[in-house]
Amino acid sequence: MKKYIFGCILLLYGLGNYYVFEHFYVLVKNDMPILQAVFWLVAAFLSGSIFVFYALSKYFNVTVASVFYKVGTGWLMLLTNVFLFAVFLDFLFWLASFSSWSSVEVIKDNDYVKSLALVLVTFVVALVGFSSYRKKNQVNIKLEIDKVIKRPVKIVFISDLHLGYAIQQKELKHWVEIINKQKADLVLIAGDIIDCDTRPLWHYKLAEYLKEIKAKNGVYCCLGNHEYLSGLQQSIDFLKASNIQVLKDKVSYLEDLDMYIIGRDDKTNKHRNTLGDLMSELDSKKMSVLLDHQPYDLDTAAKCQVDLQLSGHTHKGQVWPFSWITNILFEKSHGQLVKQNTHYYVSSGLGIWGGRYRLGTRSEYVIINVQQKED
Repeated sequence: MKKYIFGCILLLYGLGNYYVFEHFYVLVKNDMPILQAVFWLVAAFLSGSIFVFYALSKYFNVTVASVFYKVGTGWLMLLTNVFLFAVFLDFLFWLASFSSWSSVEVIKDNDYVKSLALVLVTFVVALVGFSSYRKKNQVNIKLEIDKVIKRPVKIVFISDLHLGYAIQQKELKHWVEIINKQKADLVLIAGDIIDCDTRPLWHYKLAEYLKEIKAKNGVYCCLGNHEYLSGLQQSIDFLKASNIQVLKDKVSYLEDLDMYIIGRDDKTNKHRNTLGDLMSELDSKKMSVLLDHQPYDLDTAAKCQVDLQLSGHTHKGQVWPFSWITNILFEKSHGQLVKQNTHYYVSSGLGIWGGRYRLGTRSEYVIINVQQKED
């Protein structure tokens, strides 16, 4: 079944590239053969980089592998929007073919105009997507709970950093500065700190940057599916070297705050412990925060009387129209939710998968101020 799905995706990707590049080719089809050859080389580089990366990256040095990764994944994200606009343009020009207006007559049979419009839109959408990714939303949440807590707690919550071939020192340094400005009691990370390989993490010495995160009561994380993709033990070794407390089906009691941090293993592990088992011996009168990367089965946390569940994974679809798909797949694909006395927040992620490109979504970090509900 998986091979069938992969084959369908590969076919759609190939057809999408052919459709888009055929439109672009109109601009050079009457030029010198050398220019046409350069065009198809560029087309092959853009569309084929993702396959080169996944097939051969282990044979490349990190810098070369990063180029193929950024180009390949960036074009994959951009292609979706370019393809949809190409279809839209073809539809408009098809409608124009039925028009008798003189102004429309000039362009309705002009493939050059249509192709030029598609190129311009491609550049504009790429710039907008890049700019949208660069802007990070600060989400502020005030949370009141029924349980007794020693004092108000300030939490910085982030997820889905995807450090590696695309996101490296400069961005991570900036993120650490943003986090440290908050002077938080806790920094909690809901998985996918690593993207797809630990090799670039050591190459760029990213553990040294993560060590700079300051929080009075520590930095904690659960695992995400990408920690499994990157090699489970290698991922855990890196996270520990970064001074991040890894909660893999584990509970940590913070005496200073008189609260529990529960970290579930990722759903990738079909044999992970149940939330009920993890909480079976906890004091239900004390506040509990659950880190669970993938926001499935949200009712479970409410049944177990968790006060706050923090998740990521969805990226809110990352690129429109995939945000529509995540809205269908998940009960809550982004933002706040309350079930009984359990509060939830699903983050769109601080980082991104693949090339630096978001459309219709925004990266974010979440500031949660917890205090006891007044009578």
